[in-house]
Amino acid sequence: MSKKSSPQQHAGPSRRPAARRYPRRIDGATGPLSVDRPGGGNRRFGRKKAAPEVTFVEPTFLSRVRAFLPVTALPNLICVITAIVVALVALIATSSTMVAFPSFVAQFWLVVNLGPVVGRGETISLLPLAPAMLLAWAVSRRVYRTVKDRVSIADLAVLALCVLGIPLLLTLTASAMLLDASAVFDVEAPPLGTAIARTLLLHGLALGWGMGRRLWRALCRRFRLPDWLVDSSLDAVRALKYVAIGAGVVYLVALVVHYSELGTVYGEYGSTAGQIAVTLVSLLYLPNVVVSTAALTFGSEVALGQGSVSLFGANLVPLPPLPALAAVPQNAHAWAMVVLVVPTLGVLASIVRNVPTVKVAAVGGLFASLYTLIIVLLSAGTLGVYGYVGPSAWLSASLALAWIGGISVIAAVVALLMQRGIEKSVVEIEEEQVLIEDETEEEEAEDSEAVEDTDTAQEAEEAEESEELVDPEDESDTVEEIEEEEASEGPEAEQEAAPEETEEPALPDEETEPEAVDKQEKGDEA
Repeated sequence: MSKKSSPQQHAGPSRRPAARRYPRRIDGATGPLSVDRPGGGNRRFGRKKAAPEVTFVEPTFLSRVRAFLPVTALPNLICVITAIVVALVALIATSSTMVAFPSFVAQFWLVVNLGPVVGRGETISLLPLAPAMLLAWAVSRRVYRTVKDRVSIADLAVLALCVLGIPLLLTLTASAMLLDASAVFDVEAPPLGTAIARTLLLHGLALGWGMGRRLWRALCRRFRLPDWLVDSSLDAVRALKYVAIGAGVVYLVALVVHYSELGTVYGEYGSTAGQIAVTLVSLLYLPNVVVSTAALTFGSEVALGQGSVSLFGANLVPLPPLPALAAVPQNAHAWAMVVLVVPTLGVLASIVRNVPTVKVAAVGGLFASLYTLIIVLLSAGTLGVYGYVGPSAWLSASLALAWIGGISVIAAVVALLMQRGIEKSVVEIEEEQVLIEDETEEEEAEDSEAVEDTDTAQEAEEAEESEELVDPEDESDTVEEIEEEEASEGPEAEQEAAPEETEEPALPDEETEPEAVDKQEKGDEA
């Protein structure tokens, strides 16, 4: 078969070249030319439109409020929802009327924010710290997420207004609800000043903690304050934290020692539900107990109504049947003074890695005293007919200043003296090294001078030896003079040598060395 008639073998199916598209104008279009896209769209040619200019708009007060209000209101909203749920469960479980629902929710909000609760003529302001700490932690986390990137002074002011304003409004609303319910139920409105002060104090602490170290340093630079104030405050918080940990350990040891009293307390509750309920109440009051124990480790006194307890003595009254109070000793033990080592160890543990300077330590003691005062005021209060229960506020604050500030200052002074001693030792070592180097240089200089003197002496000796050498002409004259002298002295020498020759006659063929030398010299002259 010829090539024209034989079938062509191909490696694969043949592909037709794609048709070339040419720009076409769309009907009715007045813009630039375009081509059809594979998907059916049109691609337009020409200059792209310029991007619109972005203009910065200064945020207003309302815009800031709209930005920060949802962030800060969320923890408070969760608290209110929790109060509603708990109120519904409690009223349904006790088959109570729903008329008490508003007053129950209002009292729940006040309890969580450490506001006093008044009923039947009695006031309870000794409220559990655990729910309040949980709420403050949630608020501080929301604040930190808001300010961690960048924030202005105006933003910070609006944020503080939202953080403090929302709980303040809720506290006022709860007080109004209780005032309205007092006409129907045996409840009363709380002391308004105390409720507002505790609410603002709690949320103010949450705001300050959530702002973080970096923002506080920026504020110090903004208002021309030394930034080491932030370090002093953090050192105080760290020291109080370690003291609280030590106080918790002391409380657990006391609870183990008084295990029999703990069994007696649980024995007073016949049902399991009662034991669970009283255990839950004790856990809620556990931070209050730790604060009181920390005050005792400072050497302060804790009031229990008409009674009191300290490391130096105990005067007790009948206490409420709570498992948390089973660790309270009936009298002061002799080994109780050992507890005074807890603040010392706590402060040393807080500064062991980074010893502060003297001024930072002193100001840190003032911050520790202030924080101790605030914590004691929030953790203590009136407990109905018992009266005031809790540590002595001013005594605890003063002792915290003495322990934390004093130990920190002593540690700072010791560290300063040690640093100066080390620097002095380093300087002395450097001076000794300099002296050794100087002595080495002097010895090297002396050795080089001695070598130079030796070289100079050798050169001088060589010069003298070279001067003593005689010229060849002078040598020939000298040799002739020597020969003449020897010739004149020859007969006399032969007469003197004759007796010697008789004693030891020389061989006829041998010639003495002087005679051989004379013959050689005469041959040379010839």
